[in-house]
Parts: sequence; C-alpha cells; structure tokens
Amino acid sequence: MRRLTRSHHLAGAAAVALALTLGACGSDGADDGSGEEGSSSSASTSADSSGSGGESSDEGAASGSDTLVINGTTVDRNWRPVCQRSDDGKKGAIDLLDLPSLDEVQESGHIDGTTAGADFDLDGDEATLTRFQAHNDSSGRDGFDVITGNKDDMTITYSEEAVRVEGTGTGTIDGKEREDIPFSIDIGCSTWVGLTNEGDVAPPG
Repeated sequence: MRRLTRSHHLAGAAAVALALTLGACGSDGADDGSGEEGSSSSASTSADSSGSGGESSDEGAASGSDTLVINGTTVDRNWRPVCQRSDDGKKGAIDLLDLPSLDEVQESGHIDGTTAGADFDLDGDEATLTRFQAHNDSSGRDGFDVITGNKDDMTITYSEEAVRVEGTGTGTIDGKEREDIPFSIDIGCSTWVGLTNEGDVAPPG
C-alpha cells in the first residue's frame, strides 16, 4: 500500500521502463528527440537544492555510475536508469528502477520492485531539487523501507551526461525511524525521455 504514494513521474517512469523491458523496443530513438529539445546546456553544475544553501563538493560530482547508496550501503540491484526532461527544459527527473519480470507481475498482480528517484527544476544549466524518494521491495533487503529526502539537506550535480543527488533523508532503517539517513543516487543519462511541461511522465513516443 505504501507504493501508492509515489510521484506521477516515478510511477510513469516505472511503466515506461517496464514497457521497454517487455519488448517495446525501438522507442529510444524517438525519446532521444524529445530530450534534445529540452536540453539547455551540456555544462556540469553544482546547484543548491530547494532551501539548502549548500553546494555539492568535488567528491560528489556526478559520474554516471548508476548507483544508490542508503546509510552507507550500496543497494545492489539490476538497475535500469531513466532520465526525463520536459520539452520546455524547465522540469527534470531521474530514476533507478529494478522491476519484476512479466511472469512475476502476472503472478502477483502488481509491480513490486526497488525504485529511487529525484525531481528537479531547471533554469538553464542550474538544477534545483524538489524531491527525492527511495522505495524498497517487499523483501526488505538492505534494511530500508521508504526514504524521503530532507529538502534542507540535499544537493544536486547536473549535466547532460549524468546527475547526482545526495543528502540526508527521513525513513526506516532496520525497523527504526530516523531523520538523518545519508543517501546518494548517481545516474548516467545517455538518453533523455520526455516529461510534460507540468512534470508528469510523457507517453512513450
């Protein structure tokens, strides 16, 4: 039931990735076009998150490694990276998705995977974070359930090729509620798919 609280883009990105996984091949070319229209810069920047006042350090530069680290533990999954951007270049989102197979979805009747993602606003090559959230699958691997980023303690490094978000979050670690859980998500963006100008996932091209 907790998975019903996901943002529109995260649920949509999961649906897009699942469709691609299940054989909707050949859409990457169309998606490339929508992403290029939304591009405003290829320069990397360290940008303040909403209300944070702090910048990412050099050690936190985006590397495109497709990794999620929660409370010092690297979350090892078969990640599928998804980078999204609106055509007007004002909204962006990243996701790492680990989704079940078609057989598993048909058997269980729902998508139960591990997902992590962030939303951000764009102004030229400046990115401002608006949200981070990570959801663990029902197996409870890696000791976390749902982690929501603390808006006053997150930073983002954004470029055309990679995005990194780091900070602290609130959630459950090993069954205990905490408000200071360190996290980072680093994702490579070789392809940008579409968001609507309102920040919701765009239908596949």
